[in-house]
Amino acid sequence: MRRGHEVRLLTNTLGRFDKEHEIQIVRGPSYGEILRQYQWCDVVFQNHVSIRYWLPVLVVPRPYVVSMGGFANVRAGNHPGKTPLVVHAKQLMKMFILRRATRNIAVSAAVACGNRVPSRIVPNQFDSCQFVANTPIAERSSALLFAGRLVPDKGVDDLIRAIAIVRARGIDCRAVIAGDGPSRGALENLAHQKGLAEAISFIGRKTPEEVSRLMNRHRVFVIPSKYNDPAPVAALEAIASGCVVIGTEGGGLGVNIGFCGLTYPNGDYRVLADRIATIYRKDDQLDEFMDTRERHLARYSPERIGGEILEELEKAYRIFHGISEPE
Repeated sequence: MRRGHEVRLLTNTLGRFDKEHEIQIVRGPSYGEILRQYQWCDVVFQNHVSIRYWLPVLVVPRPYVVSMGGFANVRAGNHPGKTPLVVHAKQLMKMFILRRATRNIAVSAAVACGNRVPSRIVPNQFDSCQFVANTPIAERSSALLFAGRLVPDKGVDDLIRAIAIVRARGIDCRAVIAGDGPSRGALENLAHQKGLAEAISFIGRKTPEEVSRLMNRHRVFVIPSKYNDPAPVAALEAIASGCVVIGTEGGGLGVNIGFCGLTYPNGDYRVLADRIATIYRKDDQLDEFMDTRERHLARYSPERIGGEILEELEKAYRIFHGISEPE
């Protein structure tokens, strides 16, 4: 909009956001409403591929751009046990849509490679206003911090096992687990079985504002994903908040961490224990991980990301209408 374009947002999401008055939002549109909006627009942009929002393009042809935030090819995401027939059929349909799109955007090279369609890499942005480092690292807790949904793929069980190993080496490793989900009970039982009931605190689900404050109270943020995380924004939020990040190297997570933390192979909690021990031993040198922080985060600024997406929309318009690239 700042560059002279009118934007309308079609979404199934309920609720409101603070700048909703700046654009027209249509919530829960019928197919008839989607068709009317497609007749109005010059380009259709989808943030994540959607079968429902693609079908009307068959009736009202428009330049169609998709930003791939995850793996349409389910095997690339490496979600064990998540390939039943219905899910597989949907994934095949999404792959078909991606191949029919005028232009594709991928949030990471891992997503582009996994989905096997020509794509421009445009990473996710993060909220640089909310996630800001305002507490010196020396004044923060040495307890590890995790924040996210408590489900098997997130790998919190690996974190618990790694903490048990680190403590067995004589290091007073502790952790705060923020989040909730179906695995919470099993994770609390695992912590108890490992003798970590006093060392690991489960504090429940937190709002983004509360997570931001937690990040500013801790030195190290851990993302122990078992699966190939496409491009988690949490890593960027933690780095922006002044945390060193430890995370798995699969998917796009390793790229999002950059030199602002350490990575380890997905699912290898023994190597995770080594990384945690390394961080505890370097406790007085953690500022070194922040030396490249500003340069690293500059790649993910809203202004830069928005500009690159707009370039792809303009290219799609020219391709669709057979207009030559400007000199």
